[in-house]
Amino acid sequence: MKADLVIQVLQTAVDHGVREFCVCAGARNAEFIMALTSQKQPWPVHYFFEERSAAFFALGRIAREGFPVAVVTTSGTAVAELLPAVIEAHYQQLPLLLLTADRPREFRGTGAPQAIDQVGIYHNYVEQCVDWQVDTAGECTAMAKRWSGQRPAHWNVCLGEPPRHQVGVPAQLVLRSESRNEEQIFQSSSTQSPPQVKRPLVVIGPLRTQTWRAEWTQRLKSWGVPLYVESLSGLAGHPDLRALSLQGGDLAISELVRQGHFESIIRVGGVPTLRLWRDLEERHRELPVLVFADTPFSGLARGVQFQGGLQDLSSVKIAPVSTEWWQQIQVADQFRYTKKMNLLKAYPDSEPAQILRLAAKMVGQNVYLGNSLPVREWDLVTSGELPCKRIFGNRGANGIDGQISSFLGWAKPDGENWAVVGDLTALYDLASLWATRHLSAGRYRIVVINNGGGQIFRNMFTQTEFLNSHSIEFSHWAKMWDWDYVRVAKGQVSELETGSMSDRTVIEVVPDAVQTEEFWKAWRA
Repeated sequence: MKADLVIQVLQTAVDHGVREFCVCAGARNAEFIMALTSQKQPWPVHYFFEERSAAFFALGRIAREGFPVAVVTTSGTAVAELLPAVIEAHYQQLPLLLLTADRPREFRGTGAPQAIDQVGIYHNYVEQCVDWQVDTAGECTAMAKRWSGQRPAHWNVCLGEPPRHQVGVPAQLVLRSESRNEEQIFQSSSTQSPPQVKRPLVVIGPLRTQTWRAEWTQRLKSWGVPLYVESLSGLAGHPDLRALSLQGGDLAISELVRQGHFESIIRVGGVPTLRLWRDLEERHRELPVLVFADTPFSGLARGVQFQGGLQDLSSVKIAPVSTEWWQQIQVADQFRYTKKMNLLKAYPDSEPAQILRLAAKMVGQNVYLGNSLPVREWDLVTSGELPCKRIFGNRGANGIDGQISSFLGWAKPDGENWAVVGDLTALYDLASLWATRHLSAGRYRIVVINNGGGQIFRNMFTQTEFLNSHSIEFSHWAKMWDWDYVRVAKGQVSELETGSMSDRTVIEVVPDAVQTEEFWKAWRA
C-alpha cells in the first residue's frame, strides 16, 4: 500500500532524529502531506511554494537546532531546485534529508509529465540515494537505516496517482529515539601525529560545532603564536584569544607572509575567507599547511602537510618562538590597524565605515553574514572587537543563493536577529520572505547593502559587465511581504534607532560610492 510506504519512509526519517519537515506541496507528494497533517505528534511542518527557499530554510534550521531536517517535494524539476542547498549541506556536512516523490519507475525516460530521472540527480553530494518502491520497501528501509545522519541523504519515493482526498487514517509515527547530539565532531582517519610546527600563523575559520570546547581555546592560548580569528568562527573577541589576535586585516596578513615572517600555516575550522588562503595555492606554495577542521575538506588543491579533526589540536607541538619575532609582527599589524581606523574616520560614509557602525548596534545579538563583500568587510572593520551572541553564515560552497532563507531558518526568537547581505544576494532570494509565516516571536532585521551591483568584482576586473549594475531599491520588496522598511543613506547610520523598529524590518543601506572607492584605493596603496 502506498500509504504504508509513506509512513514507513517518514518513520525511518523520525528514527534518524528528523523533527521538522519543510514541505513544497504538489500532487505527487500528496500522501506525505496527508500523513504529516494527520499526526497527533506535533511535528513542525513548514509549507513553501518554492523548493530552493525551503531547502535553504531547512539548512538554517539544522544549523540552529543540530538535528536533521527533511525537505519534501513533488516530482520533476522540483527535485532539481534542491541541488544548490544539497551542495551547501555537503560542504558543511549538515544532515539535510531529501524526500522526493516520484512517478513509478516505468515512467523514467519516457518524457511523461512530471517524470525525470531523479535517482542520482545529486550525484556525490549525498551520502546515499535510496529508491523506494512498494515491492522493495523492506530492502530500502534497511539501506536507509544505514544513513550516518552527518551528511545529506536522498530518499526517492515512487508513488502512483495521488488520492483526490484523504482515504482512511494514516498510522501514527512513533518517537523511538532521542534527537541526535547537537555537536557531531568530525573524527579524523589519520593515524599519524602532526609534525612539530615552526613560526606558524594560525587562521581560525568558520566552526560548525555549536559550542567551541574550552580546552581547545586554552590550547590555542598556550601556543602563544599569532592568530587571525575570523568572525564566523564565533571566537572573535574571545577574552582568552584577544591578546594573540591580529587586527590589521587581510592585507596585513598578506604582507607579513610575503615578508617571510611565517614558516607554516595552521588552519582551525572551515575554509577561511582570508585572501591568503587562495594565495597558498601558487604564490606561497612552499609554506606547509596543517588543517584541523570539523569537516573532511582540506580546502586546497595542492595538498597539506597534515589534516585532522579538531580533537587532533591536542597533539600539536609548536617550536619555541622568539620575543623579537613576535614584536616585529605586532608592530607591522598595529601599523595596518591604525591606518585602517584612520581611513574609516576619514571616509565615514564609505561602505566599510557604515558596516562598522551597523556592527556596533549588533553587539550581543544573533548575526548572519552573507557571502561576497559583507563577510569580508565585517572581518576587516570589526577586528574581533564586537562579539556577537551567535554568528553564522553559509560558507560551504561560498555561494550567494539562499542566504536570507537560511538566515530565517537559523534565527532564534531570543534577542534580535540580524542578517547582513549584499544587494545581488537579496535579489537572488526574493522568495525568502515567504518564510515569515514560519517565524517565531522575535525581532528580525535584514540589512541589504545596496551598492548598485557586484562591487566585489571592481577590484578584480576592469570590465563593467562583471558588476551587474542596477538602480533597484528594496522598499517594494519589503512591502510585498508586509515587512517594515528603513532606508539609510549618507550620514544616517549613526542615527539609526533600532529599538523603535518593528519586529520585522528591511534596512537598506546605501553607501557613498565616491567615499567607498577612495577608502579602498587608500587601503590598497
